[in-house]
Amino acid sequence: MSLEAMGDMLIQQGYHEVICYSFVDPKLQTLLEPSRSACVLSNPISAEMAEMRSSLLPSLLSTLQYNLNRQLKQLQIFEIGSRYFIQDTEIKEEIMISGLRYGPKGQEHWDQKPQPVDFYDIKGDVERLLHAGGMPIRFEPGVYPALHPGRAASVYLGENRIGWIGEVHPRILQSLDLSAYPAVCVFELTANSLLRRQIPSY
Repeated sequence: MSLEAMGDMLIQQGYHEVICYSFVDPKLQTLLEPSRSACVLSNPISAEMAEMRSSLLPSLLSTLQYNLNRQLKQLQIFEIGSRYFIQDTEIKEEIMISGLRYGPKGQEHWDQKPQPVDFYDIKGDVERLLHAGGMPIRFEPGVYPALHPGRAASVYLGENRIGWIGEVHPRILQSLDLSAYPAVCVFELTANSLLRRQIPSY
């Protein structure tokens, strides 16, 4: 499966692609990943863009904040991009595919009460994306600092863990002034582990 094919499949599911800076706010990154080893820039553009992102989640949450400040009530976005981490004193780069859903399911209707997205919606999105290539995936309970306890899972392809899904932790939503909103659901997958798979053509 190519990166373009993965993007096209998410677009078919109602996602919109975003392209974000690889530089993020150290405070936000520390909030999401307290134990990370950060790649600090020696000459950053600004104090809010002083580190290379170790996950695409800070970028997606910043995009959510930007849109909520402009009265958007529903958001379904994804990004295919790089994350950076330190391994054996060297800076490594890894291509990830990450998505975020917020707000009601589907479109508003006069005779139906809107239902907010939840863990099972983001799980279904990832299942549709990966099962299209006949991938033997499974989900197992997981614990991540940025995700809600009991509403997070690791994603496995065969015996290899390739990512995670879940709802953003309420503590983080409160810190970002998002606590008044319904659940924010996210996923992140290692793209390289998916590139060798084939998807059917129609």
